[in-house]
This record gives sequence, structure tokens and C-alpha cells, in this order.
Amino acid sequence: MINNRLIVNGNVSPDGKYVIISPEIKLIVDPHYYRERKFGELGLMPRDIEFDEDSHSIEQIVTEHLGVEQYGNLTLRSKEGEIGQADFSFVCEVKRGENNYILRHGTYKKDDLFALYLRADTPNPVLIGIGDVNFEEESVAKLLGIGINDKLQREGHGTAFVAVIERECAKTNMFLLLHDPLRQVIPFYVSRGYRHLVHPNGLDFAKVLNPGFDERLLMPDEKI
Repeated sequence: MINNRLIVNGNVSPDGKYVIISPEIKLIVDPHYYRERKFGELGLMPRDIEFDEDSHSIEQIVTEHLGVEQYGNLTLRSKEGEIGQADFSFVCEVKRGENNYILRHGTYKKDDLFALYLRADTPNPVLIGIGDVNFEEESVAKLLGIGINDKLQREGHGTAFVAVIERECAKTNMFLLLHDPLRQVIPFYVSRGYRHLVHPNGLDFAKVLNPGFDERLLMPDEKI
């Protein structure tokens, strides 16, 4: 259930360059700001992604043995090397276009792990992606990393994965922050609704998760 106490509305500044969350917190929505830094073009998450929490006889818990895992730009490992055995519980099914996925959730030390499985023409869904999220800060989730199998890059799987992680984080958090993203992945996130969040402790790329927030505020008039 969505926590109805988590509310972020936002107002556009008179000059149209910011969405004001509070006097000290604002999102930069000036498209020129992103172009000048080669952060790409402003966009929003596609709306063609569907979610279903009915398990439809899907196995509720699966156990994976994780070694040193490399998914795209994300590497997961323990001090000893291999992560070891991890249990992942069913969260929901995801559909986008011709692709069907299963999202599962597990934990590793202080973090939450999300595992994305592709339901292809095989007897068992294939693990194709891992996401690492930290929920220690109240009302703010931190995406420490997300990655898709290198052989399946640029096929839309990453977009579906980020969308379903956002959906889960929105149940208890107002913002999803990107933890120290690599420069080459920033345009991907900017095109899916992430913006530079200015706050007293610095500058982060973040997305507002509050379901009542009007994301159209993040797409200002090009006359700025």
C-alpha cells in the first residue's frame, strides 16, 4: 500500500528553470542545463509498462548461488569474492511489448537486491538483471546500481527494470536517488524522468516517486 503521508507536489519557479520542492530543495528542469553538460534530452518514463502482482502459480521463492556478478556496469561481490546463496521472493510480473518478466526481491547485508527474470521460450525464467537499493535513509531510497546482462543490452530490458524498481520504492519513499552514476549512463536516466536534485547536502540525480506528483512539471517549455 502506498504511504499516503508521503507527499511531494512541487511548483515551477517563475523563471521556469526549477521545480521547487521546498525552499532548500529543487529539481533543475532547464533543458539547456542538461545539454550543456551532455546529460542528454529531458524525457519521462514510457507508459507502456504493465505490472501484475498475482503470482499465477509462479514459484514464490527461488534460491540463487551468486558468485562475483557482473551485469552491465554493475559488479556485485563480497569481501571473500562470491556473494553466496541468496533467496529471492516473488514481487510481481512485468510486461512491456513482447517481453514478459518476473521481479524478485532478496537482501544482501544492508541492501535490498532486486532480480529481473526474462520469461522467454525456455522452461525456466532466466536471470538477466540485478539491482541494488539501500533504504536506510527515511523516505529516500538510493539506487546503488542496476545492470542487465551484457548480451541483452539496448533491448528495453533496463527501462522495464528501472520502472518496476521505482514502483516498489514508491511504496515507502518520496525520492529515488542515483548513487554516483557513471557519466555514460546519465542520459539514460535523464530521458526517463531523473533530474538534478539541488539540496543542502549537495547535488544528486533523483526522481520524485510520489504518485500524486505531476511529472509534466519535469518537461518545461523549450522557450526557457
